[in-house]
Amino acid sequence: ILFSNTVLATEKYKLVMNESGSGNWGAIRYEPTTGRSWHVKDSIFIEILEQELPEKSNYIIKIAKTNRTWSAVRMDTNSGKAWIFKDKMWKKILESN
Repeated sequence: ILFSNTVLATEKYKLVMNESGSGNWGAIRYEPTTGRSWHVKDSIFIEILEQELPEKSNYIIKIAKTNRTWSAVRMDTNSGKAWIFKDKMWKKILESN
């Protein structure tokens, strides 16, 4: 019997993409463990700015079409913290008290 000690690595990057309301498209590439992300503009990945660096965790990004363009939200699946992609940067979504 031969056992393999090959371990499959987790995905280093993920990509989300959607059509925009104007018929164009938007895409974000991201690292699921850091939240670091890039949006596509003119076939170039441009890093999305941060108000503050997120901690290492597990992140998901969802992207959706709006009337004229597209929008995206990033969430830390461990803490529930979330950010919206606005003005070319991630802006934290605040909790109501």
